[in-house]
Amino acid sequence: MTYITEGGQKFTRHKIASPVGNIAGTCQVCHRESEEILRNNVYDRQRKVKEIRELAEIELVKAHVEAKAACDAGALAQEMDPFLQHVRNAQWYWDYAAASHGSAFRFPVEVSRIMADFRIIPFEETPKVPFNFDGRILFKSDKFEVVHLVLKPGEYLDPHIQPMDVVFFVMEGKGSLLIGKEVVEIPENTTIHVKSGILRAWPNTGKRPLRILVSKLFYITGSSGMMIQATI
Repeated sequence: MTYITEGGQKFTRHKIASPVGNIAGTCQVCHRESEEILRNNVYDRQRKVKEIRELAEIELVKAHVEAKAACDAGALAQEMDPFLQHVRNAQWYWDYAAASHGSAFRFPVEVSRIMADFRIIPFEETPKVPFNFDGRILFKSDKFEVVHLVLKPGEYLDPHIQPMDVVFFVMEGKGSLLIGKEVVEIPENTTIHVKSGILRAWPNTGKRPLRILVSKLFYITGSSGMMIQATI
């Protein structure tokens, strides 16, 4: 609130408004910088917090979409609970920071810390897979690993067996997925949940690149079977 002086006494005006509208009567009561510098500081801090907030919003949306895909692919409630709790926590952090309208310039470092407690890694900086085709490890922990694979027409992911469950999502193109002794044609926008211990292979049988998002679930082992879910 701004200050006024009447009869030699100083009072607050009790008018709730943005301090930017009257910098001389608000900010400059304590700060000695010019009005232009103080105003630019406010707008610059708000802009930077807004940029971080929008990045956090994108990650939150992705988390919700991935959670639904995992549930549609057959993930059990007890398997999803820890992940969903992290999503709820992130949503609360975002809400706390976004709802505090004045916090962006009053304590921007703390608001940025609350919303930006994550790493943004450019795609070109992610580690490559140890194979002779285009593959990047987007994320890896002791719980799961996310890999982005691109198979050019005619390229082939050799038959192999994994000791953990794997969820594939076909982002672009189509391929013939070998599961055990069965060959299944997999179209675009399809989720495939392959259980551990099953032979699988991916040839790109299409005329354009086959882009696959691979999620390795290290915490699920010893199961068997396969589920295919079209995601439209």
